[in-house]
Amino acid sequence: MMVCPVCEHEQERGVECFVCGKSLLAVAAPADPTPQLDGLEATHAEALPAPAPERFADLEPTALEVPEPGTPG
Repeated sequence: MMVCPVCEHEQERGVECFVCGKSLLAVAAPADPTPQLDGLEATHAEALPAPAPERFADLEPTALEVPEPGTPG
């Protein structure tokens, strides 16, 4: 007899609880991470600031008022 760890529903079989849908399968522990191979360079992307977006010339402005940065409200 299987018991759901969330709602404590008892059921004969199944991979998920018939009441709440919680998965009843045991998840295997992840394997040890693979060690880095010798002679390979680590790849890291530099954190660069994003460029400011350009305004579209033909785009109509919105009818809503947008507060200036630093203005409360």
